[in-house]
Amino acid sequence: MRVQSIGCRIGALSLALFAFAPDRVDAHQLKSALTEVQFNPRSCAVEIVHRFHLHDVEQAADQLLGRSVDLLNDTGAQSELAQRLSADFALGSKARQANSLRYVGEEVEGKFLWVYQEWMPSADVPEQLWFQHSALQSIWPDQENQINLGSGSVVRSLAFRAGDSWKSLPAHVLQLPKQCDGGAAAHPAPAPNPPRNPSSTSDE
Repeated sequence: MRVQSIGCRIGALSLALFAFAPDRVDAHQLKSALTEVQFNPRSCAVEIVHRFHLHDVEQAADQLLGRSVDLLNDTGAQSELAQRLSADFALGSKARQANSLRYVGEEVEGKFLWVYQEWMPSADVPEQLWFQHSALQSIWPDQENQINLGSGSVVRSLAFRAGDSWKSLPAHVLQLPKQCDGGAAAHPAPAPNPPRNPSSTSDE
C-alpha cells in the first residue's frame, strides 16, 4: 500500500465519512483531528488515515520538535511530526493491547496533514476492536480526536478527549473476512481516480 493509492481512494470516501464531524465556525477554537479506519479487500489490510489541521500541527512543532517549521516546504519535518502523531494512536484486537501498525507515509494537501498507517489482521477475527488516540492532547487538553470506523452506510464513531483510556467498537463494522484472497496482490496498482480535492473536504 502506498500513499498515492490510499490518497486516491480516501478522496472519494472522505466526503462521506468526514461529514460526520460537525462544522466549526472557527476551526482553531476547539482543536480536533479525524481518523478514518477501513478494511481494504484488495490488499487485505485495515487502512488508517489521520487528518490533522496543518495550522495546529505547525503550532505543536515548537513543543514536539523543539523548533518552528514550515510544513508546506519541509518534507523532513512532515515525516518527523507525522510519525510522532501516529505513535499516539493505537488499535488492538485484544482488550487494551496495541497491535503492531505499519507506518505508510504522510502528505500535506490543502489545509491538512494526512498520515497513513495500516494493520494486517489475522484470520482470527476479534469480536471487538480497541482504540486509543491521544495525539496533541499533551499540548492542548481540549484537543478532541474522532475515529470513524467502517465505510458507506455502516460507520461507528468514537471521540477521545484528554485522559480517556481505551475504547472499543464491534469489529463486524469493518466486515473483516476470515480469509482474504486479495492479499496475493500485496501492492496493487494505484486506483485510476483523480487526486483528492481539498476544497471539497469539509473543514472542521
